[in-house]
Amino acid sequence: MRDSKSIFYAAILLFLTLRTGQFGRAESYAFRDLGNWGAPTAVNNLRHVVGTSVGGERTSSFLYIDGLLTRLDIAGAANVFAYSINNENQIAGYFERSGAPTAGFVYEDGVTTPITLPGAAATRVYGMNDVGVTVGQFTEAGRISGFLFSEGTVQTVNAPGALITQPRAVNNVGQVAGYYTLSDGHQVGFVYRDGLFEPINVPGSSDTFVYGINNSGEVVGTYVDDIGTHGFSVANGLFSAVDSPDALPSSGTFVRGVNDSGDLVGSAPRAFLAEPVSSAVPEPRSSLLVGLGVTLVTGALFRVSKSSRQVRAELRSTLANSTATPQGTAEFSERS
Repeated sequence: MRDSKSIFYAAILLFLTLRTGQFGRAESYAFRDLGNWGAPTAVNNLRHVVGTSVGGERTSSFLYIDGLLTRLDIAGAANVFAYSINNENQIAGYFERSGAPTAGFVYEDGVTTPITLPGAAATRVYGMNDVGVTVGQFTEAGRISGFLFSEGTVQTVNAPGALITQPRAVNNVGQVAGYYTLSDGHQVGFVYRDGLFEPINVPGSSDTFVYGINNSGEVVGTYVDDIGTHGFSVANGLFSAVDSPDALPSSGTFVRGVNDSGDLVGSAPRAFLAEPVSSAVPEPRSSLLVGLGVTLVTGALFRVSKSSRQVRAELRSTLANSTATPQGTAEFSERS
């Protein structure tokens, strides 16, 4: 009960700070160009990057490692969406194919595991932590809901009053980050834990999209204001706007992933990796308020103890082989 109260009061402090715009400026970033291949969606601690690229009517996904780009294909799939890569080098996302329901997948060591929630007409996986807990969306009876899938149990994640809730990432302490759509069409970011939603609205923005969260609780995403589209990070209670120096107002900067070193990935419109290079002393009042909220929330959370191998074994229901072509394309063929 004491931990629940701590989380509740911390959430109120954090919410009020985000709403009133009392932010310190935390980081500046050095941008590294990764090429013009698409939109990075996630980065792990090894700086391995996954992302998507639209070519004509088809969406493909790629793995980027030290300048080498490998396309990820699933046999029979018209579209493949890779949205997550964890520190075990597991890749998660979803795929679409004609005549079959949209299904999530986890790929590891040459094996791809389809994920379809029971009774769902479509399952979309957006995030996975280091022990195999996944988050995403499913469609059932015409309704789209968010989900958290852990140890064989599916938990529905729907923000109160929201039309659609989209969980996008989950860290190793079980914090889920994403955004939801209100009845007026505007987007609000959130961090969710144990039934509690913490709304995240960048002051002065019309829409806030949260796409990533790392194991320290740093939250990243994109917001829209009167000027255009910008990336952002909130780490240790400090807000940082993230704008690529190459971005035009018409294209904007989209931040979609973060690792435990605070490296960001996104597009502007070229793919980039942004490394934090400096810290500034924040305005004390804002730092204290948000820092207190983050400390209380973090202190009340537990660490997942189940081994990653055990959880991955529970996820794997269908095995598939992977063979790399000379062109650098990984083709995943399911076994019947």
